[in-house]
Amino acid sequence: MEAYILSGKVKAVTEALVGTEAVHSLQRYRFSIGFFGTNGMGIRDGFSTPDIEEARVKTEAIRRCNKRYVLADPSKYNQLFSVIFADLSQATIITTSLPDKQIRSHTTVIETDLGKETAL
Repeated sequence: MEAYILSGKVKAVTEALVGTEAVHSLQRYRFSIGFFGTNGMGIRDGFSTPDIEEARVKTEAIRRCNKRYVLADPSKYNQLFSVIFADLSQATIITTSLPDKQIRSHTTVIETDLGKETAL
């Protein structure tokens, strides 16, 4: 198996690759599927983060994916941070629970309860 890594600056707190070099690296690729984290999300504002460099990389990566998923626990709902990186309609949300059912009218939501074991 081969692995490729983007160029860019490593953000120490999250270990994310960020910066202009990371965005330029992404522009050479297309992805079949992408999974993204978010700091906040809301119906009106979409997905957000406090870091502009991280937002630029996420915006470019989401644009280049055929299927896009955002992983968001319930604490992310109705939280807004300073930089929007995508509209809700651009990704399917994977979460443990959905406190605001209105979000379903803006995107697909997959709810999963990882706390419960399924009997076989």
